[in-house]
Amino acid sequence: MLNLIKIRGVSPSGKWIYSFIDDNIHNQKIIATTLSQFTGFNDSKDNDIYEVDILQNNNGTYIVIWNIDTANFQLKDKSNHHLLPLNKRTAKEYTIIGSLYDKYLQ
Repeated sequence: MLNLIKIRGVSPSGKWIYSFIDDNIHNQKIIATTLSQFTGFNDSKDNDIYEVDILQNNNGTYIVIWNIDTANFQLKDKSNHHLLPLNKRTAKEYTIIGSLYDKYLQ
């Protein structure tokens, strides 16, 4: 069975476009720098978490990053750059409050 990679990007009209790597996303116009991958995890409200989403819990605010050295998604503390694990269990402790790419949305 093929494991599809879910992605999203912002269109020039300022809307999120959702697709999969093997779909025809190349036929849809998106701002290339806004392309981000679904982590496979959901937040406390069951929303899909994507790379560069901004998450928050009682301990602070974090950015979802891909750590190339460890080959996994992690949370980067916005204030002091500590890296925290992101997995199915820990993801439920956070709520998405935005994305670094929200500036492109209309």
